[in-house]
Amino acid sequence: MEPAFYRGDLLFLTNYQNESIKAGEILVFKVKGRDIPIVHRVIKFHQNPTGDVKLLTKGDSNPVDDRSLYAEGQLWVSRDEISGRARGYPHHPLQISTSSPSDIHIIALQNVVHVVILAQNIMIAVSLLLC
Repeated sequence: MEPAFYRGDLLFLTNYQNESIKAGEILVFKVKGRDIPIVHRVIKFHQNPTGDVKLLTKGDSNPVDDRSLYAEGQLWVSRDEISGRARGYPHHPLQISTSSPSDIHIIALQNVVHVVILAQNIMIAVSLLLC
């Protein structure tokens, strides 16, 4: 996903099942037969009348879509393969970018980042040591 972010960068993810997915969003998804999750942008979104969602993805620096990365015979990513949506990532130890600041609260002190995620009456707190 360079130049948006690089391999090894820390991503903050959400995975609200009731939110619709839009073209342009960055997803983390796992394809059958691959050990490593893929982090790429949605370029096409289809939803049939029964509510089934199908997505086509592409890396920002790739010349073509991801169909060659999907499982054999697979043309689309389905909702159940999605691990989450990239909502924020650190630019450097003391600056964080988020797309939903009401859900993610960040406190940066020296080289430690404290992240608090509020979702549906659940609070998740994580402290990260950035080296």
